[in-house]
Amino acid sequence: MQEFKKSVLELKSAISSIKSKGISLNESEQGKVYDFNKSKEDYYKKAVFVALEKVRKNSGKLLSLASEPENTNLVEKAVLLARQIDVSNMESTVDELISILPEIKVPKVDKIKKPGYLPEEIREDINADIEEMNKTFNAGCYRSTAILCGRILEVALHMKYYKATGVDLLEKSPGIGLGKIVAKLSEKNITFDPGLMQQIHLINNVRISSVHIKQEPFKPTKAQAQAMMLYTMDILEKVFRNS
Repeated sequence: MQEFKKSVLELKSAISSIKSKGISLNESEQGKVYDFNKSKEDYYKKAVFVALEKVRKNSGKLLSLASEPENTNLVEKAVLLARQIDVSNMESTVDELISILPEIKVPKVDKIKKPGYLPEEIREDINADIEEMNKTFNAGCYRSTAILCGRILEVALHMKYYKATGVDLLEKSPGIGLGKIVAKLSEKNITFDPGLMQQIHLINNVRISSVHIKQEPFKPTKAQAQAMMLYTMDILEKVFRNS
């Protein structure tokens, strides 16, 4: 949204500059504007068309906001206007865009807080996954969010098992799934409270349903994805609390 708004305001400024200098734009000159020319007139014309190209390019970034019901019509209108701008309607269309933009609601970005402690060996990897998880969630990619939650737990429980036994399951049993890691931990009497185990199994089941090919693939809702993220962070805190 910010990039699109910035490009619209840049176009408005470029139009104001040529208008104040009495420079006119017409269709025949549009094709020549990218031929570098030292004349001031061509310089200002080029600034307009460069700004226009940015508006058209950045208009596609508004589409992610159309998923919010109150934004759907406004976003569709803004994108259409951006793609219809030409020399004949440039100033009026830009003014209309500027009037529409404040009405488009930008949803608050939810960001899950990282755990207070993570083992040094996996800290960078998990933090990178958490950053990616926040991005997928705010982009509305909830299946990807579920998959990342499962991956984060796999990395964490691999490390928990390694710290307790000295055995690296990644080397001994490459490809081992989250459920089997939990079973391996139980075999070594490494247990968690029942509530935590339920969270782990829930995330694992949702992740499996989101990844595996089924007749009707599972699509987590926003609320479900957010709950999974919170559960994942809670599990990380508890798993490594006494590390």
